[in-house]
Amino acid sequence: MSETQYKLNFKDLCQTSQIGKLVNIPEPISGGLLHRMYYIETNQGKYAIKLLNPQIMLRPKALQNYINSERIANFVSNKLPALTSEKINGRFIQQVDSQFYIVFKWIEGKSLKQDEIDEKSLRKNRGNTCRYTQN
Repeated sequence: MSETQYKLNFKDLCQTSQIGKLVNIPEPISGGLLHRMYYIETNQGKYAIKLLNPQIMLRPKALQNYINSERIANFVSNKLPALTSEKINGRFIQQVDSQFYIVFKWIEGKSLKQDEIDEKSLRKNRGNTCRYTQN
């Protein structure tokens, strides 16, 4: 298999990340423009899994850029409402074989259309933001 193809190995991801055993078939969800997103449920919880695009990850600085991005998001989440990735075994980015993953706790919610977003909706949802929704 080419290094530039996605390698879907959720079973091993769950095992190495210690997030439980899969109890459903992973479902693709919207939310990943450059990457793929999946909803999974394990016996320990529900998660949104971002599979980082293998072609992008071939770039020399890509991995470090994603690590830095997750570190910054985690740092500012103490001051700003943000959904941050899970830090597992001391890392924000998980790797199984040559596929990189980012694990998020699943948050129930619904996507707002652009014309539904205004100051009132932002105040109402402050602290309860939802990055990913199941379609």
